[in-house]
Amino acid sequence: MIRILSLTSLVFLLGVAPVLAQNSAAPAPSPSLTCLTPELEQALTVHRDLKGIPLYAVPEVSEDHINHISYLFNRMLVRDDQLDGKIRSAIKQAKIVLMIFEDGEDLEEFEYQIFNDVKGCQPVPIIAIEVHYLGSLAEQHGMVDESFADVAETIYYAGIRQAYPGWAQRLTRAQRSAYADGRFNPHNARDAEPRSEWTAIYLTIGLEVYYGLWQGKEMVRNGEYLFKTREELQENDPALFELIEEIFPNILYL
Repeated sequence: MIRILSLTSLVFLLGVAPVLAQNSAAPAPSPSLTCLTPELEQALTVHRDLKGIPLYAVPEVSEDHINHISYLFNRMLVRDDQLDGKIRSAIKQAKIVLMIFEDGEDLEEFEYQIFNDVKGCQPVPIIAIEVHYLGSLAEQHGMVDESFADVAETIYYAGIRQAYPGWAQRLTRAQRSAYADGRFNPHNARDAEPRSEWTAIYLTIGLEVYYGLWQGKEMVRNGEYLFKTREELQENDPALFELIEEIFPNILYL
């Protein structure tokens, strides 16, 4: 399975840094639809509040898909919520807005507006047909849930890097070490993606392995990472394993 440059990473590579810089002095209120264009406001009629982080979707997106993304986002932040909430606070400060579209054509209609016309918040587009929640037909047929990567990358870029810069530096060092000795091979499937993305990719892959999302999948990530189970991750990439255990919950699906 070849995964091209993710929309989530593209959003952050293009635009999240200025938003964070502008709002670093004080926590910002949760954004609303007022930061979007009138056309996006009319299209995104389904609303959810993920403990202060807004999620919007077009009405064609099923409730199962919306529930799955909502669950992933809140579940991956559960340990942060139990502590001081610094990661969630940073995501709010970045004015993140999750936006779910039905498919690529649906998103394409608004893509220019998302990347050029939206002001005052940071939209993260997610495509519903790439959401393969646990037990879905696609998941049962070996598809890896791409929305997991969208959520993980958003939490990393907008949350962890701001809340825990020391942790992020350790992650980058672990990624470089794994790449140097061949454990992590981003060129295998992501040769079109910039090196600046590799740390986020490395974390996402580690989380997928940690939570068992690769087990039972015959074709996953085209050899980007050598290990497929939590036990193999702990034994062969202990630096990444320890970093994950410091921030993320031990169990993804309760």
